[in-house]
Amino acid sequence: MFFEKGLDPTSMDAVAQHAGVSKQTVYSHFSSKEDLLQACIRSKLDAYELQGSRALQQISLREGLTTLCLRYISLLYDDNVLRMKRTVMGSATAHPEVAKLFFDAGPRATLDTFKNFIHHHVRGGGLAVDNIHEAADMLTGMLASNAHMGSVLGVSTPLDEQARRERVESCVAMFLSRYAADKALRET
Repeated sequence: MFFEKGLDPTSMDAVAQHAGVSKQTVYSHFSSKEDLLQACIRSKLDAYELQGSRALQQISLREGLTTLCLRYISLLYDDNVLRMKRTVMGSATAHPEVAKLFFDAGPRATLDTFKNFIHHHVRGGGLAVDNIHEAADMLTGMLASNAHMGSVLGVSTPLDEQARRERVESCVAMFLSRYAADKALRET
């Protein structure tokens, strides 16, 4: 409903009716429309396994980083995510609190996952990073690119799976060439 009607016109009453449940049932799970929106965003991050990276910390640095980046870039090009970003961008001026809520629950939470992954590998000696926030921000920025912004704006088609994989491999190689502690890993 957020995608179809936008954030403002979507009421909890309408959500309850659409779900075929009582308004009381909706409110027993979500205290507000904002809470519901956050749950939608967390659900999407969970679907792409972007809420934490513990399992990825158990495999090689390159493999874990590649997997994390592939999950992230797939999330970026998810049709519902693209629509949600359009909706949020369209209402950000009138409703900055909703934009902040979206940013905190989505992009900021995802950046934290990247930061945690990088931090783990810094502690383990695989990465030599002085500013973890900056490194994670640069990596996610490389993955997003102008191609993603064109898709958000609807002026270009989303990257297909092969193009996403190529972008991820390139970004991972660039990231490791800058931050890998092992010289051999920086050169592959």
